[in-house]
Amino acid sequence: MPGVALERTLLTRLIRDAVAHKRVVKWGYVRQLGGLYPSECDSIAAHSNSVAVLASLIAHQLGSEIESECGVVISAHDVILMATFHDYGEGRSGDTGASSYAIRGTCNLHSLEREGLQASLEGLKASKKIVGLFDDYRAYRTAESLIVHIADNLEGFEKALHAARGSREILDDVTRIFCENLKMYGNRNELDERLGLVANYLVNNVLIPGNQLTADAYGLDLDIAALAHASLGALANQ
Repeated sequence: MPGVALERTLLTRLIRDAVAHKRVVKWGYVRQLGGLYPSECDSIAAHSNSVAVLASLIAHQLGSEIESECGVVISAHDVILMATFHDYGEGRSGDTGASSYAIRGTCNLHSLEREGLQASLEGLKASKKIVGLFDDYRAYRTAESLIVHIADNLEGFEKALHAARGSREILDDVTRIFCENLKMYGNRNELDERLGLVANYLVNNVLIPGNQLTADAYGLDLDIAALAHASLGALANQ
């Protein structure tokens, strides 16, 4: 059809996959006894929107401070694009994190998620850029990826506390995941000194205080700073 910028097959897939993300469930915590009811979970679209909002606002709010203190210029455009598509492949693969934990006890199905992302974006001009950002995100290798991960951690922490309803098992899992995330950020200086500075800045100025505010809002007796200190201290002693 003259004047149509997208071929019918591409346009059909673009609409289908984008809309499908509203209907694919992010299960999370299925490895807990009984799991969670679907009504307690959200969709990939809802999760990705929350992460994208958090990440984009963090990038815009703190971009100049990160540049001043860490010597790293943040691309807000890359942050927004990465956050929007960081779980997009799960529209085809399903929640790979929850599935791999349930089956294997570890999170290692991201290659399937990447294939889903590539399949959804095949033939689109943005494909190479978005897949490259996904790879950056999975490798924690850019300052932009750290911002998106921090946003993802904040969203996941709040979601878990909301769904836990005081469950000790889920709260234990939440704190374990938080400590594992901290160790990942603590290792960033091994890749690049300035990346380590960005990770440290985001952990101390966004992740720890943000999770503490969330824990306080749910009336939980959690000392997030103490958990972080113990986790990073263990890392330093390894």
